[in-house]
Amino acid sequence: MGKYKKILVAFDGSKTSMHALRQALIFDPHEKKEIVVITVNPPYIGDLELIGVSNIQDIIIGQGKKILSEAEEIAKEEGVSIKTRLEEGEIFKRVLDTAEEEKSDLIIIGRRGITRLERALMGNVTAKVIGHSARNVLVVPRDSIIKWDNIIITTDGSKYSETAAQEALALAKICGEKCALHALAVTRRSATEKRIQISKNALKEIQSNAEKENIKADTLLVKGKPHESIHETIIEYAKEKNADIIVMGSRGRTGIHRLLVGSVVERVIGHTSCPVMVVKK
Repeated sequence: MGKYKKILVAFDGSKTSMHALRQALIFDPHEKKEIVVITVNPPYIGDLELIGVSNIQDIIIGQGKKILSEAEEIAKEEGVSIKTRLEEGEIFKRVLDTAEEEKSDLIIIGRRGITRLERALMGNVTAKVIGHSARNVLVVPRDSIIKWDNIIITTDGSKYSETAAQEALALAKICGEKCALHALAVTRRSATEKRIQISKNALKEIQSNAEKENIKADTLLVKGKPHESIHETIIEYAKEKNADIIVMGSRGRTGIHRLLVGSVVERVIGHTSCPVMVVKK
């Protein structure tokens, strides 16, 4: 999208990260953008298999360079120029530090999600990147495609979802007439009338703002269903609308939320089949 001129892609050579990189490279072929690909070597802490090897650091660096050469080969195939960075340290911290140094507009990271446990936990590095990042993060499941024709925005009337709604509207405006915006609010079964009204007001505001920008939009309020959690309702709605992307707000960067991210956000990312944009700004 024209909105994102500088993109940072976390790359570890896995099939998941390769797919995320390819999607980043074709993010918007009509817009000029700068893509930085980062690979992070974890610090050496005494791997027994390397005892007696004199050039341990060279071996570790060589592995990182090999991974980045794979990224360069992928970029060459797509006809896109990239900048690569090989860093060392705690992976999520180096990704975030690099995003700051490069003044990236967006971080793109792949989601493994092969086993039930991986889907539930979303991936330790991914969770930490999202939890601590000051920048928007786009999580790309394996085999998914980044498109913008059908955008889902979830809202609960909080300031975090309000920021996410603004981002979704901005993306929809860039996409033009072909884009449709679907706003969803899901309340818990135990929600008070006041809480429900807050969600209704949030949906009305999204609808009103969309109409001002001539964006096709519809809204839906769903009260908590028996035997179905909020994240399941969101995922089912995304399937129904054939969503290209889900846009969600994050609960911020303080206290325990930095690690937990927010259970609904985390579970949606862990189980949905489409990319999820977590809005942090």
